[in-house]
Amino acid sequence: MEFSFSPKRLVVAVAAALPLMASAADTPSTATARKGFAGYDHPNQYLVKPATTIADNMMPVMQHPAQDKETQQKLAELEKKTGKKPNVVVFLLNDVGWMDVGFNGGGVAVGNPTPDIDAVASQGLILTSAYSQPSSSPTRATILTGQYSIHHGILMPPMYGQPGGLQGLTTLPQLLHDQGYVTQAIGKWHMGENKESQPQNVGFDDFRGFNSVSDMYTEWRDVHVNPEVALSPDRSEYIKQLPFSKDDVHAVRGGEQQAIADITPKYMEDLDQRWMEYGVKFLDKMAKSDKPFFLYYGTRGCHFDNYPNAKYAGSSPARTSYGDCMVKMNDVFANLYKTLEKNGQLDNTLIVFTSDNRPEAEVPPHGRTPFRGAKGSTWEGGVHVPTFVYWKGVMLPISRTCVFQ
Repeated sequence: MEFSFSPKRLVVAVAAALPLMASAADTPSTATARKGFAGYDHPNQYLVKPATTIADNMMPVMQHPAQDKETQQKLAELEKKTGKKPNVVVFLLNDVGWMDVGFNGGGVAVGNPTPDIDAVASQGLILTSAYSQPSSSPTRATILTGQYSIHHGILMPPMYGQPGGLQGLTTLPQLLHDQGYVTQAIGKWHMGENKESQPQNVGFDDFRGFNSVSDMYTEWRDVHVNPEVALSPDRSEYIKQLPFSKDDVHAVRGGEQQAIADITPKYMEDLDQRWMEYGVKFLDKMAKSDKPFFLYYGTRGCHFDNYPNAKYAGSSPARTSYGDCMVKMNDVFANLYKTLEKNGQLDNTLIVFTSDNRPEAEVPPHGRTPFRGAKGSTWEGGVHVPTFVYWKGVMLPISRTCVFQ
């Protein structure tokens, strides 16, 4: 096994180079900001030894020459058979815990039946030791950059007009676009509202979704959460004038985001359904294309502000809004999966299923886990997430592995 540095190669590094704390002898009392480097935007934020940048996005990589060669041969055979490179679908749940799905012992056993998700997981590879970051934005940025959060620096996404976020970073969708892929983002973004970090400017050909996190759109409008604002026309109008995203939007590569609708609590009830329908249309369109595609699909559910519509309210045995949302998430995944199956795209599509972190609360009904901690915590319960990968005809259904690599 060789250990080497691979510039601009988008992989999740097994070994991460952590900043060395400077000694008292060579640490100035006031540190100087490292301008233009993601995560080091503010003076005095970190005390680190000066580092020499060898190349952009230089990361340590554990290399496995024999396995790499075998993989390349299989991919070449597949491309010869199908006539194009493999498609990639990332299905990213929002605040869903390790045992909220059936394939980890939850599902119907805890009142959240996920039969379609479990069926696909059983035919793929369930990763029992999969870890996220403790919160949404750093996890999402890690998926799209291949870097740990200490390297990409996106702990909180920048608002409109602020620097940072994905600005200037090498991203997976851009690399795939450069290889001839059609890149599509749908759903929750939450990696920066600033123009430079919006999906259409960091590698995606098309985006349908919202820029922020769902409670930013609903809490100030909800009479049960903020009645002093929601019931006051003057206060509501004041908030409406503030510069933050309030809409379900659409954008194409390099363009401006266009508002589709104002996201109210009522609109939120059907938002995952609307996004799912957009995803189905995208998959149907790509079935007629000779190009491979990358679909990054981030659900709204099951973030804690769940607003179940009439179809799903009371649909779970648990009879909770969280349980109802899990039933809906199962249906969203099932519709996308069945569309791939109907279109004959499954044989050439890698599906990655995971969650950005576990739910806000440590106790039911807001997610279930045998682990200590919740969202925002580095305990197992905050970062140990349900994950599987599936690729029909290519990956054998090995069932489960705890390989940490």
